[in-house]
Amino acid sequence: MQTREEAGGSLPVDALTELPTCAVCLERMDDGVLTILCNHTFHAKCLEQWADTTCPVCRHGQTPEITPDQKCSDCGKTTDLWICLICGNIGCGRYAEAHAYRHFEATSHTFTLQIGGERVWDYAGDNYVHRLIQNASDGKMVEFQRDGANQTDVNGDEKMEAIQLEYTCLLTNQLEKQRTYFENKLADAERRFGNFEKMAQAQMEDLERQVNQAVAECERLKKELSTSEHQRQGLEKKHLSVQHKLNKALGELSEERAINKLLRDDQNKWTEKVNNLEMKNDALHEKFTATVNELNEQVRDLMLHFEAQNKFNETAEQEGFTQKELQEGTVLVGEAHNSPNSRKRRGKK
Repeated sequence: MQTREEAGGSLPVDALTELPTCAVCLERMDDGVLTILCNHTFHAKCLEQWADTTCPVCRHGQTPEITPDQKCSDCGKTTDLWICLICGNIGCGRYAEAHAYRHFEATSHTFTLQIGGERVWDYAGDNYVHRLIQNASDGKMVEFQRDGANQTDVNGDEKMEAIQLEYTCLLTNQLEKQRTYFENKLADAERRFGNFEKMAQAQMEDLERQVNQAVAECERLKKELSTSEHQRQGLEKKHLSVQHKLNKALGELSEERAINKLLRDDQNKWTEKVNNLEMKNDALHEKFTATVNELNEQVRDLMLHFEAQNKFNETAEQEGFTQKELQEGTVLVGEAHNSPNSRKRRGKK
């Protein structure tokens, strides 16, 4: 379906909101808007024409009564309560914790109504304004004197209308101030939201950059982890091989140590045997040497004996001794000469 401007149609304009309608006159509420305690909104002029103080829509009474659950919004007190005519906030009076006055200082809501009574206090003027009405003849503000429940004044309706008109004007003025206040608040909130949006966008871009860096770093670490895993597997294989060789070498070392122990034991035994044999050999050598020396002496003596016998025989032959004379004769040994080559000889028969 197409909308053409020539046919009187138009597209909705962005950032524009349709104005609500008044429940009394059914016209758009663009100015002179008044919101009462029950949160229903009307034209101020339409509300002036209403006969009583109830809401034209829900018949809600505009004078709040004390109920058991009504209490100060801040401290919880249930006595000396005042309700703001602009936003409906309930606070305690100045003779308690003065939270109603603190609400005025925070929001600039000027008028407050005593709960359970009909007195309206103006914080800006610092006086009661529920007795001020506008004179119908000259338009001046005069004090309204109320005689109580039995009042039978002929102009009661006119005075009531004047009071309603006065309330309407006061509330309209306060609502205008409140609208300005909240519009400023809204503009400030939009400005802060715009700044926050820019800051959030910058933070998002920074976070996105950090995330990209983190992802790249994660990929790099994954590659390094994969390389390290391969290296670890290779080192584990080498470790197993070295461990196997080490175990084998330790086994061989144990065997070699056992063999060396046996060899040392055998060596000690053989060393002891060799020492014993050497001792025996030394003893035998000494004995052999003594025997050889003795035999040498005997051989030398025999040789001397044989030489002496030969010489004696030669001498006997030369001298012409007979065998019988030789057997019966004696041999005398003379004194030895001082010659170094002389030896003592002993003759034998």
